[in-house]
Amino acid sequence: VLAGLSSLVLATTLGCGRGDRITDPPLPTTPRLPAVVDHRITRWGQDPWARGSYSYLGPGASSATRRMLARPIDDRLFFAGEATDTEHPATVHGALASGQRAAVEVQAASKPGLIVVVGAGVAGLGAARDLTAAGREVVVLESRQRIGGRVWSDTVGGAPVDLGGSWLHGLRDNPLTDLAA
Repeated sequence: VLAGLSSLVLATTLGCGRGDRITDPPLPTTPRLPAVVDHRITRWGQDPWARGSYSYLGPGASSATRRMLARPIDDRLFFAGEATDTEHPATVHGALASGQRAAVEVQAASKPGLIVVVGAGVAGLGAARDLTAAGREVVVLESRQRIGGRVWSDTVGGAPVDLGGSWLHGLRDNPLTDLAA
């Protein structure tokens, strides 16, 4: 599995570009490196909805930047997503926690009525789940033909593989453990 900068460096070294198969040209084989039998290439940076596999803070930014991104507007528009979580940014755990935080904020600020959640990624689904559990009427809008956002599984060589969700770690006290069960 190659991810992040290492995959970009390898693709550039091998001359792989738009839509090229990672095996064109073939990877060298050695006794320590078996032949590639199947693969998937994800380009989250070119995905018009994701625009990258996870957030990161640029030079000069701090966790205050994430808090600013999470700030509601007029108690009517609320934001969630791993980029808004100061404890676990750039993780699926952070996405879920931010959705739960947004659900609490919506509950505290809103009047009875329909709540629209935009995005069926982990943050949106987490917010919708908590709001529904609190008895609120919720509709979730999603631009893709699937749910999950950047959490996406596919089959490669007959085995399931994760193509998104860069970091899922820590089984103890991780709320994602219950969701996966």
